[in-house]
Amino acid sequence: MRPVLDDSSAYEAGTDCATDGIANTTTVLGNEPDPDLTNNAATSTACPTGTLPPSFTIAKSASAESPQFVGPGDRVTYTVTVHNTGLIDCTDANPTSFTDDLADVLNNAAYNNDATDGATVSGTTLTWSGPPAAGASVTVTVTVTVTVTVTVTVTYSVTVHEDAADGARLQNLARHFDGPVRRSPPADRQCNVTVPIMSLPLPLPEVKAELDRLTAEFFDVFDNRDGRPADVARLRRLMLPGSVITVAEPKYLTYSLEEFIGPREQLLSDGRLTEFHEWETSEHTDVAGSVACRIGGYRKSGLLNGEPYEGGGTKTFQFVRTPDGWRISAFSWHDES
Repeated sequence: MRPVLDDSSAYEAGTDCATDGIANTTTVLGNEPDPDLTNNAATSTACPTGTLPPSFTIAKSASAESPQFVGPGDRVTYTVTVHNTGLIDCTDANPTSFTDDLADVLNNAAYNNDATDGATVSGTTLTWSGPPAAGASVTVTVTVTVTVTVTVTVTYSVTVHEDAADGARLQNLARHFDGPVRRSPPADRQCNVTVPIMSLPLPLPEVKAELDRLTAEFFDVFDNRDGRPADVARLRRLMLPGSVITVAEPKYLTYSLEEFIGPREQLLSDGRLTEFHEWETSEHTDVAGSVACRIGGYRKSGLLNGEPYEGGGTKTFQFVRTPDGWRISAFSWHDES
């Protein structure tokens, strides 16, 4: 007799060995008649030791109206999918669960209280627990709205060309583009600033004439040519008592009006500096209401200790219109080397 083993057991996926039972029967078949067929088979219902472990996968994704970026007020949807990949169902007593830390999300966004499928958010943690059947999936969604606003300040400057036409405009349009695709943004994301170019108005002829006269009289007070006495004291009438006087070159010094007058009266009257005078060679004057400024070149000539003395440089004047007329409130100069 040549025996043949027939080993078979019938079960379905997900069968619980301990609860439903699994019968394993082995039968010996021969090729010759067997007078006793009752001892040719054996059956075992012993349950394997251990418990079939649960198995599942979890996946998470985020979506928004724009696939590349979000801004304040935009909504972001987070989707978490749990799939039971095992052969047994999860139960209420032995559920599947997960937690999701939203701390880095809620720093810049607000939770919309809309978690699905029984999920909850406490503080910054999303929690879900449930009993998905074998092979089934559960999808949990939660949305947040971006709240953070970031302010970036960019500064830059331009210099108006000297030949810019009076009345022209500097027009600057700043636009906020959403991402790398440069679509035209809405009006609330554009800023247009227009600055008109205006030249300083030319002084009125009568004002300019008064300032020319005052400047010429200033230079005249130092003239002692042909034996005439210099009238430096006249500066007290041409200038305000608190005037500031500054020389920048060749050596920086500042004077009050009296500190300036005294030494020059002495120099121009004691014979050391004779045949001296100063005169303006160029000027530009701007007037704004009751104040004005003037800058110009000047020259000077005379005899210092009997030797020719020449020089020149630049003088600037500040003028103020007082109840008694225009006066010099400050002047400064530098001599060319």
